[in-house]
Amino acid sequence: MAEIHEPIDKEFFDQVLSGEKTFALQAGNFQYERGDILILEETVDGQPTGRSVRKRISSSANSKNLGSFMKEDIEQYGLEIISLTEE
Repeated sequence: MAEIHEPIDKEFFDQVLSGEKTFALQAGNFQYERGDILILEETVDGQPTGRSVRKRISSSANSKNLGSFMKEDIEQYGLEIISLTEE
């Protein structure tokens, strides 16, 4: 289990803190694994505020490993990240 520190803009930090935002979109430059701890550090104008929140990663998927996406579709439409909750 790893602890990974990542910056996050204040707007999204507040949404994570309130529980409204239950996902994170991160660059795929680190191999995130289930059980890792993501320490999100709030920033304003790129500067750290000193506030942070710890969240456990419950699942992750790198788009490079998702063969069902067509490169052309991603280039045209981008990727939409969605979070699922109970109905």
